[in-house]
Amino acid sequence: MHGALMHEYSTDLPISVIEEPVHWHALFVASGSEPKAVWWLRRRQFKPYWARYRGEPNRIQARRTIRWKSVIPGYLFLPIPMDRHIDSDFFEFAPGIHDFMRTSSGNVVLLSEMEIDQIRSIEDALQASIIAAGQNIPFKVGQKVRIVKPGIDAKIVGITSKWKIIVEAQFLGAPRQWTLAGSEIEAI
Repeated sequence: MHGALMHEYSTDLPISVIEEPVHWHALFVASGSEPKAVWWLRRRQFKPYWARYRGEPNRIQARRTIRWKSVIPGYLFLPIPMDRHIDSDFFEFAPGIHDFMRTSSGNVVLLSEMEIDQIRSIEDALQASIIAAGQNIPFKVGQKVRIVKPGIDAKIVGITSKWKIIVEAQFLGAPRQWTLAGSEIEAI
């Protein structure tokens, strides 16, 4: 139920949840202004989808803060019920929001649920491992693999590059860690 607008109706009967059909719209946002735009939209009862992943923490400040990075910088995705119409003037005072994404003829582009799911799958891959997603490594942290040479089953505990995948396996009665290349392991 990602992104679908849901309304709860309170009655004496149990709460029922009704899912309304929606159109997905892409919004142009100034790069770096995504958090402010999400906050502004949420204050107006919208449920924007910001495809993001956890970046490196900011170590300069006294306390470590989470730095979110956009999967697609400069875009937010907004589900709008089919019976509701919003024109561009609505975003006139929105922080960082420019307009809807439009075709060359000026029509607003509507995205399908399948396209939003593809963006979510990219987001999930980046959340699992930024390095693995960026270097097209077919493994992720926590995945069970087999070390090819001795044929030992292991679990991936870290990925630093294609040539440095850290695996952990039981060897001689104790857990051991090895740093191996991607060609030295295979998925189970």
